[in-house]
Amino acid sequence: MGEFGTFFAGELSRLERCCLRSFVHHGHAIALYAYDPVGAVPDGVELRDAASVLPREAFFRAGGGPHKGSAAGFANLFRYAMILQTGLIWVDTDVVCLKPDWPELPLVAAFQDEVMVNNAVLGGSAAVPLLERAVAIATRVGTIGPWAYTGPHLLTALVHDMGLARHVLPQDTFYPLSYRLAASTLLTPYPEAERVAWPDATLAVHLWHETLRLAGHDRRAPPPDHSLLGLILADLGD
Repeated sequence: MGEFGTFFAGELSRLERCCLRSFVHHGHAIALYAYDPVGAVPDGVELRDAASVLPREAFFRAGGGPHKGSAAGFANLFRYAMILQTGLIWVDTDVVCLKPDWPELPLVAAFQDEVMVNNAVLGGSAAVPLLERAVAIATRVGTIGPWAYTGPHLLTALVHDMGLARHVLPQDTFYPLSYRLAASTLLTPYPEAERVAWPDATLAVHLWHETLRLAGHDRRAPPPDHSLLGLILADLGD
């Protein structure tokens, strides 16, 4: 069983609660870091003070553009610091765990497509030198970097620069659902579908919440009737 950690700012919606619960369901330990109350936390999820990793004054949100208000840039910095300090495997709060047994790996990271390494799931001992550089760069960039600059773009660059690409897992491990197709796949009604069949090699699935938000879906609202997102959340309870 694995030990995982994540960060959240705001009030947890059903989507985040279900994703967190999926790790508990499969027997994993998961810690949720926050600076302020986040509402109801699923049983089995350990709530921790985010200030134990980074001071509250370090927190920021995107100031403009289509991602205005997002804490994703800060979460990039936080995950690197959290992994370094705790050894936990980071998972975004829109990642659904599918399996109890995760292999021991030097680097827990996967390609999201043919080129980019995503950081929605990240950890492993081989990542330590990479994370030290990532913290330094993300700290310097702060609020001025464009979307995903200190996330997948930075991680991909460091993976190749440090010769770690051979350790990166195949796309199906965490990203069998392409971000390009996330909205059409998850939000389109499929009345005939009874459940979602993921590849055998998939350990967890990133649901690309920000892509769904940009497509007009409010994470606090119920999923569209008969949608695959609805099926996924129904499997995880409420």
